[in-house]
Amino acid sequence: VGALSWTSFARTLGIGDAAALADVVGNAPKKMVEQLADISDERHYDPRPRITRTFNSPAHREAAQIIAQWMREAGLAVTIDAMANVRGVTPRDRVSAEGRHKPRVVVGSHYDTVIDGGKYDGALGVIVGIQAVRALLMAPGELSRPVEVIAFSDEEGVRFPVTFLGSRAVAGTLTDSILSISDKNGTTLLDAIKPHTRADVLAAARDPEEIGTYVELHIEQGPVLEAANKGLGVVLAIAGQKRITVSLMGEQGHAGTVPMGEQRRDTLAAAADMIIATERICQPGWSKRGGHLGALKDNVSNEKEEMLVCTVGHIINMPNAKNTISGAVNMTVDVRARREEVRDAAAEDISAAVHEACSARRMEMCELVTSHEAPPVESAEAPTKRLRSAIAGFYGNYSSLPGTVKSVEDIPALISGAGHDALAMADIADVTMMFVRHPGGVSHSPLERVLDEDIVSATGAMALYLKDEVESGDDPTCGA
Repeated sequence: VGALSWTSFARTLGIGDAAALADVVGNAPKKMVEQLADISDERHYDPRPRITRTFNSPAHREAAQIIAQWMREAGLAVTIDAMANVRGVTPRDRVSAEGRHKPRVVVGSHYDTVIDGGKYDGALGVIVGIQAVRALLMAPGELSRPVEVIAFSDEEGVRFPVTFLGSRAVAGTLTDSILSISDKNGTTLLDAIKPHTRADVLAAARDPEEIGTYVELHIEQGPVLEAANKGLGVVLAIAGQKRITVSLMGEQGHAGTVPMGEQRRDTLAAAADMIIATERICQPGWSKRGGHLGALKDNVSNEKEEMLVCTVGHIINMPNAKNTISGAVNMTVDVRARREEVRDAAAEDISAAVHEACSARRMEMCELVTSHEAPPVESAEAPTKRLRSAIAGFYGNYSSLPGTVKSVEDIPALISGAGHDALAMADIADVTMMFVRHPGGVSHSPLERVLDEDIVSATGAMALYLKDEVESGDDPTCGA
């Protein structure tokens, strides 16, 4: 906190009390992170507390009330919608009469967690958003357009097997088929939100004309910023995703009596062939090999920028007995890339390899089903340019904290391989994202770490960005 020129920063934001600003931006966010981390359905777990907040659990509901209180203390008008999104918007009397009808700026992230998750994933974005808007509202006068903070209820998809439930509700893309899905106890999503109804879910959706820009802060969940020794970066794009469920059936048998070779129809061995093929297909050099990926070679100038990654992350072997030949396997293949054509080409090549292995291993059943698909999203140019300027401006004018950038050009630009609520919000708004350095790159884990100075920098830069974005509403060409 002492490494910042708070008086100068307060002057830029139009705030008279620099000490109060130092508390809002410099001290409070770290305390709020710890407070939210203590709210867990497994807070008494032995041997150590575990952070777990899944959709509509007791801890999830408690967290929503804490976040709502923080928003009220920031000066926002708060509602909680049918999908448990906590939404705080600037009061009408803090927005000019002309600006009240302009597209709003939305800042958001999620407050659910994976099981035994970390304290920063999602939660930090919510807290930075609240405190940045609180700083904005510390200045007297009216804003040129509304600002809304949204704490999305469910991004991770732990309780129900669908991601982005909260942001999909706001974007108006929650279908009846999603509302009818069940958790492991057989409770449907529609039953879980009672007494709210389908009509209440539809009412949670925002009209695209209401929203001009959506901005999200998130931990990087990777090593790039740490390697560059930079605290903050901007996201140029979010990779598109495709998840394929592979179901195999061979012939179960005794491990000691069925000879090796053609008399075996071992599904686990077939799955192993497929896993190795998936790894080979997506390794660097993929554009120089054959298949559907090789056919793209004339359109690929730099493989690294395409961010192609392929993972078999879940496998169920049946009967999974130590003395029995596998008779059935279910597994998932996760394919991600910056461009849709690269992602789909990789999926086609993997599909061909799966069928080839099925044939070679004489599988009785070989089924592939696309269980999840999300298109890639490019960050909008204008808000991303303003975000770069805000980061460079904060470091250059007010901060001597570690991770300082020297210019706009010095700010790392990243491609996110992980999905974020910005993917869903891109259906109704221009989106941009800020990444914060994440030492070690370990996420979805209690080992998540963020440096205190980077939390301060992220909150300060977000406040500058929101000020600039709100004032851009004076431009008659500004809109969704």
